Amino acid sequence: MHGRLKVKTTEEQQEAKRKEREKKLKLYTAGTQKVFEKRKKNEFDGEILEVCAQLLSANPDVYTLWNVRKETFQVLAETKTPDEMQELYDKELGFIENCLRVNPKSYGAWYHRCWVLDHTPKPDWKQELKLCTLYLEYDERNFHCWDYRRFVVAKSDVAPSDELEFTSNKISTNFSNYSSWHYRSKLLPVLHPDQEKKGRLKEDILIQGIVLVPRLVSACFKWLLKTMIDQIDACIVRKKDILIQGIVLVPRLVCACSKWLLKTMIDQIDTCIVRKKDILIQGIVLVPHLVSVCTKFCTPIASSLMAATFFICALPGEKPLGIQAVYANSALNQVMVIFSQSVNLLQQPAEVSISGSVMDGTWRNSRGSQYHSIMWIYTVSSDALRQEGERTLQVKLREDVCRSCHLDEGATECWSKDKQDASSLFTAELSDEKTEFLTTELESCQQLRELEPDNKWCLLTVILLMRALDPLKLEAEMLGCFTTILSQDTYRANYFKDLRSKFIMENAIMRYLQESSKVTESQVKQATFDASGKELTTLHHLHHLSSVHCMDLSNNDLLALNDVDLLFCVSDLKADSNKLQDISHLSGLPCLETLSLENNNISSLSQLEPLAACPNLRRLDLSGNSVCDLDLFGSKVRELLPQLTSLNKELL
Repeated sequence: MHGRLKVKTTEEQQEAKRKEREKKLKLYTAGTQKVFEKRKKNEFDGEILEVCAQLLSANPDVYTLWNVRKETFQVLAETKTPDEMQELYDKELGFIENCLRVNPKSYGAWYHRCWVLDHTPKPDWKQELKLCTLYLEYDERNFHCWDYRRFVVAKSDVAPSDELEFTSNKISTNFSNYSSWHYRSKLLPVLHPDQEKKGRLKEDILIQGIVLVPRLVSACFKWLLKTMIDQIDACIVRKKDILIQGIVLVPRLVCACSKWLLKTMIDQIDTCIVRKKDILIQGIVLVPHLVSVCTKFCTPIASSLMAATFFICALPGEKPLGIQAVYANSALNQVMVIFSQSVNLLQQPAEVSISGSVMDGTWRNSRGSQYHSIMWIYTVSSDALRQEGERTLQVKLREDVCRSCHLDEGATECWSKDKQDASSLFTAELSDEKTEFLTTELESCQQLRELEPDNKWCLLTVILLMRALDPLKLEAEMLGCFTTILSQDTYRANYFKDLRSKFIMENAIMRYLQESSKVTESQVKQATFDASGKELTTLHHLHHLSSVHCMDLSNNDLLALNDVDLLFCVSDLKADSNKLQDISHLSGLPCLETLSLENNNISSLSQLEPLAACPNLRRLDLSGNSVCDLDLFGSKVRELLPQLTSLNKELL
């Protein structure tokens, strides 16, 4: 079965299981034979019910046995009073519930329950509705139970509005509950029938839009959204009329409810077109005014999808392959190169030369693996990099992908980096038209927030729009939205925490680079990149910090220091008071001298082994970790890391 670990068994275990299966098969065969014999003789009594019960308790999926029980109840009903049959049916419902615990998706068991309730003199429909709710809490995708719920609702006096509210609650718990969406699509036309019944739509704009639907799949999805955005400026110039063609289709992505929602929206759009309203786009964005009955769920999703469309446009486009930075360190005898895209220099090595002479050496990526990476390190085999005098170093992957840096006389290191606007590092520059459009969309979503302040989809849309417009200025409000989302959606808490961490890291990097551009190089070396106390669960974009010498990641929620291998120049790293268990990415940091890992979850010496590949590590602080309680901890650490001069703030 899916998600099950395959466990190998010994021959003895297999033989024991085989014998057990044979024993059960004999008992099962004997039981079924007895049932068929009594059925053939028309002996429908308590004994046949008991034998069937034993067999069905082991396997509720045998339809014939359920049919035998139906036949038995029909025979017993001829001689027993209604009260006696009510008692039998009540016991039967309890038995069926036991069988459903064995297999909650048994066709036969659910159908037999319907049959029993159809024949019982006094069915308790409220109890059956509670049973449905209970089993849908166990498994919200149990379509057998959804079918049974519709049967119960049809037989009882449950109002469609109550059932619509039930689907709302299920969807608010898990938006991907497709069964709830399907049920909802059946309830909405009952509660809100189409009064006008216009029939087929005649607008050419709908036909043009429908042509695009098959393209909204798989890998084409992102491309199509970006293509739609590229048309925004032209659409605005043409009074935004053409924009409807793309936007009108977005609500169709709302699961099983999409067809009904789309038709309702199109009906409203036709009216808007007839009236020649200039605020047509605002009407489409503010779907609650178009589709009042879907305000709670469909509206935020349609709005979220549209906002996501525009947000994708606001992301910086993929840069062409190039070398963003080159750093040479003669003391380390290494050259570090950062590319604009991930490359594999083991398959296609780049040439490294100094003053026109090619230097022999070996390439490795920051993780020491054989895969593509954005950062590569070249270890020079000779002493050519350590020669005295002025030197010019060049790294060339191909003729159009090369970069040089100048090493002054007496200097041990040199940098050559792209100059870029930190404020647009993670977002694209927006035209005035796009900025105006996104601002209008943000205002619309803020209005929707006033109606539903805890709607996570609306909040996520607001966050994405804020990131596109002004991520630094709107950071506090963005973090407030994340706090609300995390309190509402526990199922996706880790996803939202990681997304929040990504945005926080982006803002911190932008601020650091902006401040670094205002000071001297010596001041930059002394500066600390401070990302402490920000509730980070993951790290991102660390290649932008490859020149950082001091970094503070303390008081976060990090389980691992992923991607810190990109911090080539870091010499002082603090990561106190996290939840660190994995520090493997620290391996190979050539400049790391001081490492503080106080109050983390390091419990074994094996977790410290990656530090043996840090040649310049001198000071290590592990205070507050359970590894410090091991016998002979100090001597074992010194044996593992002989280069240390200080351990837990004590000189060695």
